[in-house]
Amino acid sequence: AQLWHVMTPDEGASSLAFTASAYAWLPVLEPRRGEVALVPTAGGLMRLWINPVSETYRTEPVLAAPLVAAPGAMRRHIACLIKPEAQFGGPVRLWSARADLGEVEEYACPDVPASGWSRPIGYDGRLFWLHEAGQLAWRPGEAPQFTPWPMGWQPRLEFGGPTQSRDGRLWHIGHDGQGYSFLELGTDRPQQAPIDGARLGFANFLFRRGHPV
Repeated sequence: AQLWHVMTPDEGASSLAFTASAYAWLPVLEPRRGEVALVPTAGGLMRLWINPVSETYRTEPVLAAPLVAAPGAMRRHIACLIKPEAQFGGPVRLWSARADLGEVEEYACPDVPASGWSRPIGYDGRLFWLHEAGQLAWRPGEAPQFTPWPMGWQPRLEFGGPTQSRDGRLWHIGHDGQGYSFLELGTDRPQQAPIDGARLGFANFLFRRGHPV
């Protein structure tokens, strides 16, 4: 049987609530005693420490800015979407740093939604955040790129994450008003692979059976 331990916050610890987008946390590569994760919160990106003896937790701010989407990691870099000027209507920004929190960079992401993002996905040296409005791709050391979905095509994010075809490309299922199809991710001119239908299950299995690209 599995047991759940309810941890109470130490005095001054931040709330761990995060509802702007899908939730995901990052493990710490070289954790210190009691250090367990980097977690998204409404108040920013936090380092989480747990004391299993007292069953308490404390937080340490890594980035004090409202998070728009959960953080991701790629090639010893971490990144997340933030909206530091939310009260002034400023644009979403992508914040990135090395795993040791050095070499911090920020990029403006105009016209990018401020909520409703999927968990980040690592693929081909890039991080991808998916949204009903489009996909945001980022490679360490480069500016992020937001690409809207093709006209009329809408992703079915509730079906699960993307799937990979036999040639290594990444695809996501969606609907164009006429039928279901898989759309190639990570390119300005994506291919589209129609399928007969969709149901919940293993996306890779369904994709290969429906359209063996």
